[in-house]
Amino acid sequence: MTAVSSPRVPRSPSGYVRWLAGQVGRSGLGPVMILLAAASIERFGNQALTVLLPDIRDTFHLTNQQAITTVTVVSVLPALLSPFAGFVSDRMDRIRLSQWGTAAVGIVAVGLGLAPKYWLFLVLAVLAGIGLLVNNPAHSSLITDYYPPESLGIKFTLYLFPV
Repeated sequence: MTAVSSPRVPRSPSGYVRWLAGQVGRSGLGPVMILLAAASIERFGNQALTVLLPDIRDTFHLTNQQAITTVTVVSVLPALLSPFAGFVSDRMDRIRLSQWGTAAVGIVAVGLGLAPKYWLFLVLAVLAGIGLLVNNPAHSSLITDYYPPESLGIKFTLYLFPV
């Protein structure tokens, strides 16, 4: 009886990418890499808010309590809209929804950097959270639409890696 050996995973980065592209099916890595890039920008913006919170507090002359409340509102308020985001994601063209959500996050990110007043900063930060909330169900659905079931584990691992 002979043992079947699985192909060895390459050690070089370019070899690994080629191997990974062969594991995921006809669509290749392109669609998930685009979704990964969009999600990474969104995740970066949300992480930047918490990392830069002391500077934001000082810029807008907030107390510590106001700064913590800001982060809480920006985190919780979009989450309350998650049932609506899932509903919309099921009934709209997911590609368009993802494009609109990503464009909104990009525009809002520039607006956050330019916000002269705290109230405008808070509104824009909530909108950035909503953009992220809209893209999460749309991206997950797109991945399952584009790739065969046997490659979904690899795709979701790659997509969710920077979380």
